[in-house]
Amino acid sequence: MEQTWAIKGCYANWRLTVTATPPEEPEEEHAPDCDFQGIADYFSEVVNRYELGRDMDRLGSGQGWRLM
Repeated sequence: MEQTWAIKGCYANWRLTVTATPPEEPEEEHAPDCDFQGIADYFSEVVNRYELGRDMDRLGSGQGWRLM
C-alpha cells in the first residue's frame, strides 16, 4: 500500500510518500489495513510550523526573533 500527500506552501512544494509492504515472513495470514491519517496530519502540521517559522524569522529579523 502506498499513499502520497502534497502541500503547496509559500517556500516550497512539499510531498511525502509512505509505502507499507508486508514483512518477508508474515506472522499473520492477513496483515491489518494501514491507516495513514495520523501520518498525514503530522506531515501537515510539520509543514505549517516550518513555514510559519520561516515567516517569523523573516518578519522578526533584526528584532531578536529566532525560532529555528
